[in-house]
Amino acid sequence: MVYSDTLQQKISLSYGNHLVHELKAYLTSIQDNGLVFSYSLKSTFSAQGMDLVLEQKETNFTLSMNWQEEGEQLLVTRFTINDNKQLESLSSALYEVAGIEIVLQAVDLLFFLAEYQDLGTARFVLEKAESEHLTAFDGFFESFSSQRVMGDKHVTLTLPTTLDAYDLFVVKTENLKDRIRQQLWQEQRDDCYLRRYLQSHKKGESLRLKDLTPEEAKPFPSMGQVLVFPKFSNTL
Repeated sequence: MVYSDTLQQKISLSYGNHLVHELKAYLTSIQDNGLVFSYSLKSTFSAQGMDLVLEQKETNFTLSMNWQEEGEQLLVTRFTINDNKQLESLSSALYEVAGIEIVLQAVDLLFFLAEYQDLGTARFVLEKAESEHLTAFDGFFESFSSQRVMGDKHVTLTLPTTLDAYDLFVVKTENLKDRIRQQLWQEQRDDCYLRRYLQSHKKGESLRLKDLTPEEAKPFPSMGQVLVFPKFSNTL
């Protein structure tokens, strides 16, 4: 059957709206999976594919992605993080966790998209600076390569998105979240801003950084050896 251009556009729009609804529902379903922060999602469509903006409600971090189908692959051509430097100056621990967690949430969404579109691989073709948000999680990826495009260095990362690959992703991220929770508990001894956040901030509300400053900041007594905190440079 041959559809008119107008009807084809309506079909595509209906499918796109349904996909956005499913994405948001999935994001809501994983909000309580041991996360430190909570998230919302915005989306738009263009000739270059679908743009997604994942927002971390408490910190106002955002992660912007563009994806489209290319053959049997999910092609990701943007992976941009806008962070909160004021938070970094107040609590390096919260800042580090915010960056790690928003990347994990974005990759989780891409697994969902790949399954929804019945695609077995996600391929990232990114500028070098954007790829650095992902290279810390090299345990998830099958291959890395780099090349110059119009004088700029681009990095290609290949992520298997099969059910087995997702099961492995879940195991690794749960282990990482356990380490993060343990380390945040340790770090709050000496980080008064982190302690105030963990004790009194309501999850889902935007973080007013001035509210993190306690009236007095007394370090906790020693609690033994501190675990190595996961950094962007060596997360998995």
